[in-house]
Amino acid sequence: MHSISTQKPQGDKPVVIVTGISSGIGNAVGHLLEREGWRVVGIDLRTSAEFQTFQCDVSDCAAVSAVCEQVEAEIGAIAAVVTAAGFWQGTTPFQHDQSVWEKLAAVHLAGSTNFAKAVLPAMLKRGQGNIVFITTDLALNGNPDDACYVTAKGAVLGMMRGLARETHSRGIRINSVAPGATDTAILPPDSIWRTPEKLTSLPMPRLIDPAEIGAAVALLCDPTLGFSGQILSPNAGQAR
Repeated sequence: MHSISTQKPQGDKPVVIVTGISSGIGNAVGHLLEREGWRVVGIDLRTSAEFQTFQCDVSDCAAVSAVCEQVEAEIGAIAAVVTAAGFWQGTTPFQHDQSVWEKLAAVHLAGSTNFAKAVLPAMLKRGQGNIVFITTDLALNGNPDDACYVTAKGAVLGMMRGLARETHSRGIRINSVAPGATDTAILPPDSIWRTPEKLTSLPMPRLIDPAEIGAAVALLCDPTLGFSGQILSPNAGQAR
């Protein structure tokens, strides 16, 4: 089931769907893209007073397909999608709860796959479109006690590269933003990434602000730039 929380007519602005719009990275991405001239439509389990929002579980393929059809019918052609809905829980390799792995895979991998499946046919027919998957730099570097999270996000990166190869010659650009540790509620207060010892070990000794992720997404969504199959990683210099 899904519903719209608010209606905000915005003329002929290009439509972008942002998942996880109600908080954190998704919210920051929504605000920045709105300032850049996009018609922002949110997808979330919760409604947002700030954006037109459809309530939808991103892991439900049928629901995602239905909500994208509704957006196309009621608002306009979907020009871009940003998958920012997220979930994190640390896991010990080979000793994790199966339900944790299933939720990580459902939110991140299935959630990203479902939106690609829902929007790509129409984008390919129009000969233009843009998808940005929010992943993590941990999928590039690995991290202790994060094997399941890294696996799910790493699979999204693999899908991104494969889809980009298949679609970039037909006017579609598919990329990823892979943030480092970011100052959102998904990073627990007792996270090692919030300790002075960890932060001072980084070349830029601080957490990433969600607005910086929004800026990276906006860059990838710029139709005048030739990004395809690329990863931007705002991460305070911690990538190796």
